[in-house]
Formats: sequence, C-alpha cells, structure tokens
Amino acid sequence: MNPVIKPVKVKKKKRKKVKPLARMTRDTLALWSKAIRVLWGGRCAMCGNAGSQAHHFFGKKAYPSVKFDTDNGVWLCFACHIRKLHQQGDTEPAREQLLLKIGTRRFNALRKRAVSKGIKVTEEYLIKVASKLQQQ
Repeated sequence: MNPVIKPVKVKKKKRKKVKPLARMTRDTLALWSKAIRVLWGGRCAMCGNAGSQAHHFFGKKAYPSVKFDTDNGVWLCFACHIRKLHQQGDTEPAREQLLLKIGTRRFNALRKRAVSKGIKVTEEYLIKVASKLQQQ
C-alpha cells in the first residue's frame, strides 16, 4: 500500500514596505557616494589604487549632522576601507588625505558641524541635499 503524500504548504514571507523617508535617505546616500567618487577621482585616498567604496570619516550614525556632507567623505578601495580602517582602526592615513583635500580650516569646520546638534531629516531636507549633490 502506497502512503498518500500530502503537499507541504510554504508560507511566503511578506516584504517589508520601505517607508518613503527611508527610501529617500538611502537614495541620497547613494548620491553622496557618487559625489565622493567623483571628488576623489575614483582613486583610493590611502593607497592610490582604484577605489570602490565611500567612507564617512565622521560616522553617519554617530554624527548624523554631517551624514550628507561631501567634506566628510573619503573614497577607498575595499582593502583599505575594511581591513585598515574598520578592522585595524587605522584612521590616520585617511585623516591626512582628507586634510590635504579639504584643508585644515574646512576640516575644523566639519568637526564643529559633526559635534553640533543633529539635523532633523525630513523629505524637504533630503530633497535639498539631493539637489545639491547632483550639482556637484
């Protein structure tokens, strides 16, 4: 006698709906990354090889007031970004290159903006930032 095999019901996972503000933030960060690549000529700031990733010198979560500031970005290759900066914590070469790129005055102003009170991210704010980034 052959046993009857019942089909197994598989539940489909519901996709989370991305809120408009979250989507706009993600898209604006993508524009920021492209602007950083252009500003650094596509070359890693630390080793000079072809870069592939933008890095926030002042972290975007810890310092949200400079999350979209192009002065806060460094273009890096994967090895320098992950291994040297994140795993080894060696931020000094990136800081030196950022200082050469934007100068001491702008770096100090960036630092002041970074520690200032965070900016409330609204749709209007993101539209303004995205427009500014597209012009660069």
